Amino acid sequence: MKKLRCFLLFLPVAVMLLSSCASWRKTPRADISLSLDQLIEKVEENAFRYEWFSAKLGLQGEMDNTTFPRLGGQLRMQKDKAIWISANAFLGMEMVRLKITPDSIWMVNKMQDTYLAEPLPDLMRKIGLDLSFSDIQKILVGNVSIINANDVKALQKVGRGLYRIEKQGDAAKLERYDILSDLFKISNAVRSSDKWKADLGFDDFITIGNQCIPSIINANFTGKSHISAVVTYSNMTLNDPKPMPLRIDENYERVYLK
Repeated sequence: MKKLRCFLLFLPVAVMLLSSCASWRKTPRADISLSLDQLIEKVEENAFRYEWFSAKLGLQGEMDNTTFPRLGGQLRMQKDKAIWISANAFLGMEMVRLKITPDSIWMVNKMQDTYLAEPLPDLMRKIGLDLSFSDIQKILVGNVSIINANDVKALQKVGRGLYRIEKQGDAAKLERYDILSDLFKISNAVRSSDKWKADLGFDDFITIGNQCIPSIINANFTGKSHISAVVTYSNMTLNDPKPMPLRIDENYERVYLK
C-alpha cells in the first residue's frame, strides 16, 4: 500500500518533440514594461493550445526523503477528456498504466496484479491535495488558469526578464506566478492553503507547432506527505490522436487508498 500511495502522489504532478523543435534559452533577457492588462493578454495569447498531446515521459523524484528510481513511459492527453500514462522501469517493462478523466482515476499495477478505481476528488482528498482534472492538465503543459485583473493583488518586476503576479485571497491562501517577459510563459507557480502547497517550476522551453511548451517540470507538493519530482518530455507530438487503452484483468485484485 505504501508503494501505491507513493506512485499516486507522483502522477498528479504531473503525476509530458518533433524532430524540428528548437530549444529556447533558460534565462530570459527581454526587459519590457507592460501594464497588468497587457501582461494578462500576452499570457493568454501564448497559452499552449491543443486538442491532443503526446510525449515520451521521464520521471524521477522522492517522497518524505525516500528517493525513487527513474521511470520512463508515455503520456497521452485529450484536452478536457482524458490523461493517459504508461510508466516503464528497467528494460522498458511496463509497471503501471493510468487513466484520469474529469471525474475518475484508474490505475493498473501490472507488477502487483492490482488495480485502483476511484472518483478523482476522493483520491485528491485522501492524499491531501486540492487539484482538479483541469489543474492537472494545465500543469502538464505549463498553462495557468485565466487571470482576472480584478483578482490581482500585486504586479512587479523580479530582476531582469520576469514579471510576478500575486492574486488576492485570504491570509491562509497564496497564488503567485512568475512570467518570462520574452516568452510570456509561466516559469514558476506557487499555490498554497493552510493544508497544502504546490510549487511548480517550468524550464527548457521548446517549440512545437509554433507554440512554446516546457520540456522540464520541477514539482514540489506538500500535503499529507512531501513529494518532489522532475518530469521531462521528449518526442512530443501535437494533435495526433492516439489510443488510450486500459484493460483490467479479471484476476487483478482491487485496492483502495485510505
